[in-house]
Amino acid sequence: PNGTSSSSTGPGASAIASLKDLLTMMIQSGIVRSSHPAIAPMYFENLVRFGGYFEAEREAVAPVLMSFLGATGIHHPYNSVRPRIWYFLHRFVKQLPNSALAVYSSDFVSAVVGLLKISVDPAAIATPADAGSGYGLFDSQLFLFEACGMMLAPANLDDSTRMALLQHLFDPLFSGAQNLMNSKSADQLLQDPRALLQIHHYLTAIGSIVKGFPDVRVEKTASASAPDHLTASTVQVFLKAADMCVAILEALRNSQVVREAARFTLSRMLSVLGAEALPYLPRLIDSLASSCAVEELLDLLGLLGLAVFKFKPYVAPTASELLLPVISKVYGFLDQVAQNGAAGTDEAVLLQDLRKAYLTWIAAIFNSDLDSVFLAPQNAQHIVTIFQPIATQLAADQSSPQSQRLAFGVISKAVQAWLVDPMGWHTLATLTPSALAALSSSSAASGDAS
Repeated sequence: PNGTSSSSTGPGASAIASLKDLLTMMIQSGIVRSSHPAIAPMYFENLVRFGGYFEAEREAVAPVLMSFLGATGIHHPYNSVRPRIWYFLHRFVKQLPNSALAVYSSDFVSAVVGLLKISVDPAAIATPADAGSGYGLFDSQLFLFEACGMMLAPANLDDSTRMALLQHLFDPLFSGAQNLMNSKSADQLLQDPRALLQIHHYLTAIGSIVKGFPDVRVEKTASASAPDHLTASTVQVFLKAADMCVAILEALRNSQVVREAARFTLSRMLSVLGAEALPYLPRLIDSLASSCAVEELLDLLGLLGLAVFKFKPYVAPTASELLLPVISKVYGFLDQVAQNGAAGTDEAVLLQDLRKAYLTWIAAIFNSDLDSVFLAPQNAQHIVTIFQPIATQLAADQSSPQSQRLAFGVISKAVQAWLVDPMGWHTLATLTPSALAALSSSSAASGDAS
């Protein structure tokens, strides 16, 4: 089993003690200083696999971390070994208690920053990453960027130190992306695959640093102010990054790799900043929905479902604004296939996934008590357009029992939300969107009064 912090009594106690002794001997032996390419990966893998050792032996954290940051760690002389150790360093930092990291933050960033220079792998230009080839060395660098974020996240780290280190990490990414955006017009950049990949890498690296910070906790009774787990200066740095990310996305929305990077980075901003990041959602959705493929729309619906569930105290105005553009995009894809047929098995599977993701998102709106967004002035007149395909097409699609169940679930939630008429004012034949809106307002007022 992973770790060594199990009970110190019982049949396994002697085995655990022996394992601790072996790990201690391994650390104290200095064997990691060997430059042989087989030694360091095995050494660091053992430390990560038995991470529970450091819960009992906190004094071992410093020498191990220094060995990670040394000449046979992340700076190993063998190119083939270094990326593997970067991954182990990420796992090692992730296992340590947050409060134990602050004392090492400055040394950590200073040792790692030289490895964070971003360049585009020529193979990634020739072969798109969505073909399964990835982005070469950059994929491994992301472990270092996220580890740096984790090292800067502890609340007990001095804020001036955190800001200096954040600027040290962010400034090359900001300036690199801005210099590229200023060097050519948007149309010229869209014709330059290397520049687009470079911008993708800058944005994704920013998102990976943010990913190292803990997610915000949102309570129904909490205010929509800045997240209390971040200092005001940290929030401002992240908001500056979000501004740049959205501006680049709006200019280069026709690039799939830029859309991918912006979606990743802004979803991390949303998780870490909470309500502070909600104003960026409409601009994100507008840029993504105008050009995205089915696969991207699936991810987008997942992001919207997360936003609705996690930020339901504050997300209603944003959800109302985004409802029709997203639904129009979904029905656009479904109508296109209904007319022309699926191009193959893969597309048919993707569209089934799209139906399920769409219905799951609609159900999430009801489950979060945000069904009033359908009755907002700009949406109420489109209720029939929204729900008729669910009732007449998706609920009747016998080729996908799971989609059918989800469709009937949405219909059931709509009936429970809107057709329960405690005042006896309407029948099914007389209900109109305006009547539904009035009934919803009356029900809400009755609930508040009670």
